[in-house]
Amino acid sequence: MKQKLKLNTIFSAAFGAALSYYGFTPVLRSRFAIPVVFTVLALIMLLVVLNIIFNNGNSYQNGRRKLFFIAFAAGFLLGFFSLTAARRAAILRFGLPDNEITGIAGQLLDDPRSSTSGRGLATLNLNESAGHGGVRTSAKGHITVFFTEEAMPRLKEFGRGSKVFVEGNFITAKNGLLFKAKSTHITAPPSSLNALRTKLRRGLTSIFNNERWGGLALALLLGIKDNLDGEMAERYRDAGCSYILALSGMHLAIVSSIVAFLLKKPLGVRPATIIGALFIVLYIYLVGAQPSLVRAGIAALLGALALFCSFPTSALHLLALSFLTQLVIDPGSGGTISFILSYLALAGILIFGEPVDGVIKGRLPEFISKPLSASLGAFLATMAVTAVFFGNLRVAGIIAGLVMVPLTTVFMITSIVFLAVQIIPPLAAIMEKPFEFTLSLLYMMLEKIAAFAASLPALPVKNFYIFMAVSCFLPFFTSFLCGWYVKNRNIVKSFIK
Repeated sequence: MKQKLKLNTIFSAAFGAALSYYGFTPVLRSRFAIPVVFTVLALIMLLVVLNIIFNNGNSYQNGRRKLFFIAFAAGFLLGFFSLTAARRAAILRFGLPDNEITGIAGQLLDDPRSSTSGRGLATLNLNESAGHGGVRTSAKGHITVFFTEEAMPRLKEFGRGSKVFVEGNFITAKNGLLFKAKSTHITAPPSSLNALRTKLRRGLTSIFNNERWGGLALALLLGIKDNLDGEMAERYRDAGCSYILALSGMHLAIVSSIVAFLLKKPLGVRPATIIGALFIVLYIYLVGAQPSLVRAGIAALLGALALFCSFPTSALHLLALSFLTQLVIDPGSGGTISFILSYLALAGILIFGEPVDGVIKGRLPEFISKPLSASLGAFLATMAVTAVFFGNLRVAGIIAGLVMVPLTTVFMITSIVFLAVQIIPPLAAIMEKPFEFTLSLLYMMLEKIAAFAASLPALPVKNFYIFMAVSCFLPFFTSFLCGWYVKNRNIVKSFIK
């Protein structure tokens, strides 16, 4: 189905939310935040009133314009309050001065992750801080803790949700305070549900642990990158294909498509849709609420709801509604690079990818033209943000992704079937070698392609401001140019002079 960007209430609300969330960060730091926000809202409402008073045109059109303004104002408020909530959650509160704190206590919010050096890190939801002489006070906020190598096996055994007391000291980084642990004590186990989740993750990890390709399988299926070869991860990054390793819509679509394929025939469309939606929730819970995966999950659930209710919708509507929903349920995720790139990339595919596809369609086979136009659309939409965060552009990733994404899809499906085969020991004994050979071959191919793409030079960002201006203008100019070309190409000249 063709996606067309039309002004409507959902897009108006999403635009308002994005404008306030990302545009008012500096304003929010000042004491003029509330007056500025309400001044903007007053101007919007004034425009609505003036539109009603002086516009004597079509009443239906007037009503629509008024609705767009109201939706924009509501989205603007939603973005502002989400940004406020995110900033409040980021504030650390201790009952003692930072330099007097010798220990902190709290609950692990995510799964402890190991680094290449052996040390680990995780986010702690604080509830207590300790100082010299046994002084203890309450604390509040989320802080990243660096754990010692010796503490990691025990932390991974208990996993997310467990309560810990950490002795050490604060260190200052670019993104704020971090805590460097010297010793770690587990004070309470996680809930039964979290314990079951950790046990399942550890069981799946043990299946892939001894395989050379196992680290990649764990990264793609469960988001566990502890066992992923460091060089492999660097090659993906330098090739401009690190998005393949970040769990998102592609990964969720592969896993959920297998479930839908197995359930659709025996159960029918609607029961399969309900079970598929439940599976998506359970899968995200098992993997962890990564922003890009949550975005894909929300969109998939909204799409399933629309299908179940026979309500017509489009991918762009789902994207805008997912954006608003995710800002409400997890305001802090809006500021992460994963969140920003995830939404921009999909918006680029839907908005800019289609005009590009109109130009190259027919000149290349469809199995090449479709992924290429999608890759170009995503690249155009994300190039400005990529330049800000990474300082260069990996153009080779546009072409490398055309080969690596299909190979990764086959690798994931084969890994899932390999897991399923392990349930039946006699079948596993017969099929283990063929699967290992296939997965090893796919891994080697991905490794070689990533290494070649990584060896190609990146496009440096020399004049930052000029580059930002060009990168913001280029996507829309390309879209306009492609649309103009397709429109004029399809015009048939009159035979009558």
